[in-house]
Amino acid sequence: LFQVQGRDTTGNVGATSWSWTIAAPPPPPTGCPAQTLNIASDADTWVLESSPTSNYGRDSVIKVDTKSGANARVVTRFPLPVSIASCTIVDARLRLYASSYKTGRTLLAFRVATNWSQTGLTWSSQPAPIGASVSAPSGEGYIEWNVKSLMPASGNAGFLVRDEAENGPGVEQGFNSLEKGTDNPPVLVVTVG
Repeated sequence: LFQVQGRDTTGNVGATSWSWTIAAPPPPPTGCPAQTLNIASDADTWVLESSPTSNYGRDSVIKVDTKSGANARVVTRFPLPVSIASCTIVDARLRLYASSYKTGRTLLAFRVATNWSQTGLTWSSQPAPIGASVSAPSGEGYIEWNVKSLMPASGNAGFLVRDEAENGPGVEQGFNSLEKGTDNPPVLVVTVG
């Protein structure tokens, strides 16, 4: 309750007073609306062991290869919306579309730091993997990794994908990059609630 009365210059208090009741503001909404977001990659590239200072950030195909002395790895990044920072991640799937493939391989996805440039990243400067990996089999069409356990709380979600058994005989898996435009580029499918 807030009350006001008038007072003149000699100190006389007026007979009229005004009162207001000030209500507390409503509490902020709790919880997070359940939704599934398809987050597009804002950077992707591949790096090649046999060309340690070369950058392939403008290629339309990003490659994973197991080849002795010439392994290839994919690095991709997704900007997480600020609106989901306070949400619980129910599910998260990294999806890369295989434009070329060999079956019978296991591909690992690792979380990586996000301070890298698509047009500057090389084998020599690739970000180090953080923590454990998740796996998916090689194959045709969309390859999908369950990356819920690799998701950061906010910022960017960056991933490195490599063959589980590097230094093999030379078996390449190619994926569409974001340079393909609308032709099945990398996507991170995040469900929050």
